[in-house]
Amino acid sequence: MKIIISTIKSALCLVIMMSSLAWNSATVMGCIPSYMTGRIFCNYAAANNLEELKKYLTSFNADNNNAYGIDVNWADPEDNNYTALHYAAKNGHLPIVEELIKYPGINLQAKTPAGQTALDLAIQANHQDVATAIRDKIEALEQSSGLRRW
Repeated sequence: MKIIISTIKSALCLVIMMSSLAWNSATVMGCIPSYMTGRIFCNYAAANNLEELKKYLTSFNADNNNAYGIDVNWADPEDNNYTALHYAAKNGHLPIVEELIKYPGINLQAKTPAGQTALDLAIQANHQDVATAIRDKIEALEQSSGLRRW
């Protein structure tokens, strides 16, 4: 019975989301499975939707989870394990990248199965401003921790 109720609840939330009615993401997200909220979060990064992305980031806690059940480092298993940072870097969305790298729990070294980081994708796509922002953040973190990669 619990499974049926949960399935119905998820289906209703999806209907609300997909409808043309205006909806408040903060209200609706609590009833969507975590893999879908992770995908939605990544979609905001890929689509350069800074306003919606900020709503998610402002609700994160120290465990990288927020009220919506999203992990800021969630990797999309259906798309090369891209994180929100991978999508934003690949698409050259500097405002999104700048917002994501401010978040203390962001994994700047997350890799795809091919071994590519968000920095690699930005460089490959010739998004120098994005690459510079990520590189500067990595260097700042290394300096603050006393570690250097090279």
